[in-house]
Amino acid sequence: MCLSWLAAELSWLPILVGLLLLCSILIPYCIAVKLGHVIAGLPFISDTGTMPPESCVFGQLLNMTAAAALACIFIRFKQVGIAAEGNNSVSLLNRVGFVLGIIACFGMSLVANFQELNVASVHMIGAMLCFGVGSVYTILHTWITFKLRNRGSITCLRLFLSVSCSFLFIITMVYTTKALKMHSGLNPLIWHDTDDGFVLHQVATSSEWLLAISFLVYFWTFIPDFRWMTVAVEVQHSYLRIPGVNMATDELPSTI
Repeated sequence: MCLSWLAAELSWLPILVGLLLLCSILIPYCIAVKLGHVIAGLPFISDTGTMPPESCVFGQLLNMTAAAALACIFIRFKQVGIAAEGNNSVSLLNRVGFVLGIIACFGMSLVANFQELNVASVHMIGAMLCFGVGSVYTILHTWITFKLRNRGSITCLRLFLSVSCSFLFIITMVYTTKALKMHSGLNPLIWHDTDDGFVLHQVATSSEWLLAISFLVYFWTFIPDFRWMTVAVEVQHSYLRIPGVNMATDELPSTI
């Protein structure tokens, strides 16, 4: 029995990913600035989710974002699988992309649950998986879009975003390393314009915020594709198997 009233187009899914990512960035930022844990401006995104209570909000929202992104990546995997049926090269790229997407979502969960001042090494690994592997995922799906003969504006937009993600990821990692080595302040979350490495810090943080926005917009490019896909819930009858009772002919006992 198919419950048709549960069927719905899936364009809401990438929208949800983007909105959750926005909330994961902006809400902890507002709390952190209000409590004086960071200075208003462009701190590192992770800096705004390091101290409680904003760290709790940051972790919860980012975990939800990772779950929604994983669902979006799975739907995209199934969609490309249908469109590329019989095309072995695209099917292979699609499977590789699916694995990369899972790894990137796992990295996002690491960023959410291992704050930079608690377990810095795991946090950095998560950031590299999320942003680095995620950038490769965007490049791969841009190429898949091109291979499926979609050579219109959506392909150009994805190409621009995927190149931007890769470039911004490199800039973020390089300048973050340089800035942290030069930071002369006592609090690693607080940066003043008189601190050594402040300019490098601003370049790194600007790149990181633009990188997050680029990922957000990239997911939103899936909205037109997902508009043609629906999900439906199918409910099947199931029976409790009781030894000695024939489900087809015997009447079930009223009490067990």
